[in-house]
Amino acid sequence: MNGRLLLLPFLALLLVACDQRSSNDPPTYGVAGTVTSAIGVAVDSDANDPGAPLETNDIPSVAQQLPNPALVGGFVSRSAIGHGRFADQGDRTDVYQATLASGQAITLFISDHDPADPYAVDLDLEIYDTADINIDTRPVAYSISATSGTERVRVPKSGNYYIFVRSIRGASNYLLSIGQPATMTAKEEPPFVPGEIVVRFRETNAPMRAAAAPELFAASTGLVHERGAPGQPILFTLGNAAQLRAASANDESATERLKQETIEMVRALRKHPDVETADLNYIRRPTAIPDDEHYPLQWNLPLINLPQAWEVTTMPNGDARQVIVAVVDTGVFLAHPDLGPNLLDTGYDFISNPSIAGDGDGIDSNPDDPGDSATPGGSSFHGTHVAGIIGALTNNGTGVSGTTWGTGTRIMPVRVLGRGGGTTYDIIQGIRYAAGLSNDSGTVPPQRADIINLSLGGPGFSMTEQAEYNAVREAGVIVVAAAGNENSNLPSYPAAYDGVISVSAVTPNRQRAPYSNFGPTVDVAAPGGNTAADGDGDGYPDGVLSTLADDTSATRKPVYSFAQGTSMATPHVAGVAAIMKALDPTLDPDRFTTLLETGKLTVDLGAPGKDELFGYGLIDALKAVENIDISLPPVLAIDQAGPLDFGPFIEQLIFTARNAGGGEFTLIEASDDADWLQVDPPSIAGNTGTFTATVDRSRLVDGLYRATISLSTDTAASLSIPVTLQVGQIHEKGNTGHLYLILVEPATMKTVRTTQAENVNGSYRYRFDGVPSGHYYVVAGSDLDDDGEICDPGEACGGYPTIERLQAIDVQGETAGIDFGTNFNIVLQALNEAETGTARRGFSRITDD
Repeated sequence: MNGRLLLLPFLALLLVACDQRSSNDPPTYGVAGTVTSAIGVAVDSDANDPGAPLETNDIPSVAQQLPNPALVGGFVSRSAIGHGRFADQGDRTDVYQATLASGQAITLFISDHDPADPYAVDLDLEIYDTADINIDTRPVAYSISATSGTERVRVPKSGNYYIFVRSIRGASNYLLSIGQPATMTAKEEPPFVPGEIVVRFRETNAPMRAAAAPELFAASTGLVHERGAPGQPILFTLGNAAQLRAASANDESATERLKQETIEMVRALRKHPDVETADLNYIRRPTAIPDDEHYPLQWNLPLINLPQAWEVTTMPNGDARQVIVAVVDTGVFLAHPDLGPNLLDTGYDFISNPSIAGDGDGIDSNPDDPGDSATPGGSSFHGTHVAGIIGALTNNGTGVSGTTWGTGTRIMPVRVLGRGGGTTYDIIQGIRYAAGLSNDSGTVPPQRADIINLSLGGPGFSMTEQAEYNAVREAGVIVVAAAGNENSNLPSYPAAYDGVISVSAVTPNRQRAPYSNFGPTVDVAAPGGNTAADGDGDGYPDGVLSTLADDTSATRKPVYSFAQGTSMATPHVAGVAAIMKALDPTLDPDRFTTLLETGKLTVDLGAPGKDELFGYGLIDALKAVENIDISLPPVLAIDQAGPLDFGPFIEQLIFTARNAGGGEFTLIEASDDADWLQVDPPSIAGNTGTFTATVDRSRLVDGLYRATISLSTDTAASLSIPVTLQVGQIHEKGNTGHLYLILVEPATMKTVRTTQAENVNGSYRYRFDGVPSGHYYVVAGSDLDDDGEICDPGEACGGYPTIERLQAIDVQGETAGIDFGTNFNIVLQALNEAETGTARRGFSRITDD
């Protein structure tokens, strides 16, 4: 016993000696912060990650409860996959329970769907109105496409439902979206008259053929001939259309059945030997609303009154001068089909350091963005997203809409940001080139830019930079820059330089975005979004939707994605400046600044006059057009931008419509598209009408609802007003699942530290220890499929300050307050490909030792 006592001090000394750090070892520090989960999101409670909490949800009796609206990340597998929680057995079905409203869209995005091998992975979506399900029970709605990456159903009537996600083949992450109808994808038709079909017949000399006898044709196909004669389009109705229309008054699902039967009849008629064309009887409205398939998701454009401004910009104007906006950024994916025709071939690449350029050389005449990450799927394609907000092709039936529709605006891509960012010297060269000033390329564009968009920045004042921005402004160029995403009042440059328009960001409810910088240098606010929320209940995050590229594979692919940031706010202001320049070529930086400072371009937000959150207010495209000295047509507008929001308690709102243009009109009609909404006839005084809108929540289940009020006049002037309504309490805390947090070296994109965190009331507190001094990206994400990578398709992802534009932290001591959010992001495919997926941005959660 005494021998043991004598030995213990020796062992203790030995252990201390072995644990002592050499005096030559560099010091290490802690890095800490909080990650906040997006509101209304949830995670599959039995995913494949063995590190995540487990609650089975395989059958209705243990169905996982969901809020409404919701965005859910999950995982299913038909059979054992050899690793993770389901290494030895499959997880074929996930069952969720939610109270749903009639007409709600339930969408399943299959993350691992591969269009090149569509039969490898197949997930199905079904909803039931009973928990007593057996082999004979039919779902009330289902989508079972064997080859599509998207499944979608609509809720036939309000009630409580069980939602089944089943794996038929293979294993996959997925996203399940519960939201109000918001967009027409390639699988959904734009608005049409249920039961009506417009037909043109083939030319024929046979008197008894269909072209000569529409009544005969109608009888043989079960249709009713309504109007039209041989040699012109003919209107038919389904034989049971009247019966189903009558039934729809008491049965909400009857209209959906009629719509489906109409679509199926059109498909059948197109195969008929006597039919040249057969189409739905689409509903057209006399307003400058583009037909781009994802425009309904672009809340940011109506928020700044762009549809009313488009009433002017889309007027024929043969004398319009081409306006050029230089996007000085990561370059642009030049092959994106929704950008190509609006991109100039006079751009340039000014990244002088080949090690960060990503294209293998220094400066050159090719501004194409090869990606800014060596990790497949890790590139931001930041400049492509910015360019789309300004100049995406509009009213072409696909993709998204750009702010500058009808102005002839073109984008000059200038590449200055590569892997890890860019230098002030390269950025200076880029802005000098865009402004037509001498630069390192030895050349200037044939026509300089009118506006320069700088969705970039950082700390550090430079007298050299200030002088360069002075020179660019003196050259007649309006310069717009992002205020920054650090939720700080510290100045970010170049936005804080004199002569540069600094832009902060707002959310859909016109509040300062939680990440947006503020302070005395902010000049104006614009939509930047908030991907941590779904305030309108459409099942999609409230980010700004725009063009992007996906570099998961060796080939970049055009897609569309939601993003947030002052980087997204800035191109809205650049776009409005381009609209003004197109209408008045004499507009220069001084006049633009004067109009801004006198409130002629904005709607005042916050404290009266200029304040540190919003500057002079929210940019307003209609006010900008009104303050250009040109002859305007009649333009119908209301006395506020954005939707009429009834929130959870308001029952009645009054709004005023007026003529914001020239000429005269008379208000003749106000209509709406929801049975819970009523618009009373206006009190009219000249060109102004005051309307009262009333909502009735008594027959609605809890959730968020959307509708549209349409105003029309006796001229071409018209207006569509979005309406939002909340019923009951909306979940304020989200859960993006078990998170892995990593520190990443910006130059190599290697993971050097990792830790884990669990959700506590919507938040995750984390800390890294033993971090050497240096620069690091901080990224968080889930690993639902347990493949060792976070932020894969269908998984949660976030980064500091935003995942869209990571910013390295400088660790030189204990570092705290590195806070950011996580969400599941949705990517929409280009060119009506009918495939929808999730953001592909994988990071290893395993350190590269």
